[in-house]
Amino acid sequence: MTKIGRKHTNKHEDEAEDNQDRKKPRNNKTNNLENTIQRLLEQQEARQIESDKRREEQRSELLQMKQQNDLMMFNLLNNLTNCLGSLSSLHVERSNNQPVYSIMNERHEGI
Repeated sequence: MTKIGRKHTNKHEDEAEDNQDRKKPRNNKTNNLENTIQRLLEQQEARQIESDKRREEQRSELLQMKQQNDLMMFNLLNNLTNCLGSLSSLHVERSNNQPVYSIMNERHEGI
């Protein structure tokens, strides 16, 4: 005949089962925490990539503005140099054709 009743188990087996039952929620909590941390790291990485992209676009725009500014300054200096060269050649041309005192008189009369 078979005995009816509680099956006899080893005390250590019962403790092992209890420990496994307790570990499952902890593992689940750990997995949730790890997943949350992983998701936050991925979001931070995406934000950093976007920030780097914006910074690079701004750097490119600034470089383009600087190049345009440099070109404008070069053209302005070139025009000034040409103007000064023209004035200088006019002065030399006049001084070769007229006495110095007449040039001085013309300047004062024009004022």
